Amino acid sequence: MPEHTAFLRWQILRRHVEDGVPLKTLAAHEGIGLRTLQRWHAAHKRHGINGLAAAVTSR
Repeated sequence: MPEHTAFLRWQILRRHVEDGVPLKTLAAHEGIGLRTLQRWHAAHKRHGINGLAAAVTSR
């Protein structure tokens, strides 16, 4: 199931990474906290899609 979570998160985050949609816009549109999207983005930059599989809480 972690792969499913990573895929779903990537479907949202992809619009920022590939299309340049601001995280603030995505947060408002998706109903997800801006800080959550920032964490997902940081995890993706560090670990790729695998970083999106689990809630990454390291700071």
